Amino acid sequence: MIEKENNKSLVIVKNNIWLKIRKFFKKIFKHKEEKILDNKEKNIYTMNNATNNKKQEFIDRLKDINTEEYYLLKLQEKYRDKEIEEKDLSEAQINLLNALYDKQIQELKRSNEKRRKKIMQMHG
Repeated sequence: MIEKENNKSLVIVKNNIWLKIRKFFKKIFKHKEEKILDNKEKNIYTMNNATNNKKQEFIDRLKDINTEEYYLLKLQEKYRDKEIEEKDLSEAQINLLNALYDKQIQELKRSNEKRRKKIMQMHG
């Protein structure tokens, strides 16, 4: 009797209906998960590329602006500190400095106008 109980082993049924159903659902959901993961990876890659491109464009624009403006601001600073005189400047440099002064004056006027409007609203 003991031998009969020891000989009883689990029999694997290969054609069980539940096993087939389980495999079917695993197959379906596995493909969906793979597709979702692929889409997420593609979206992340696309977003990273777009972000990197935007950052690079911004940096490039800043470099262009900074080199010209930096040069003009340094020139303006030297002129104010009397390190250089007007006779030492070329005609182009004088024109650029005049344009810079005009731009700064316009910015100050806009800033003052905004402040004036804000004060008028507060007291208004």
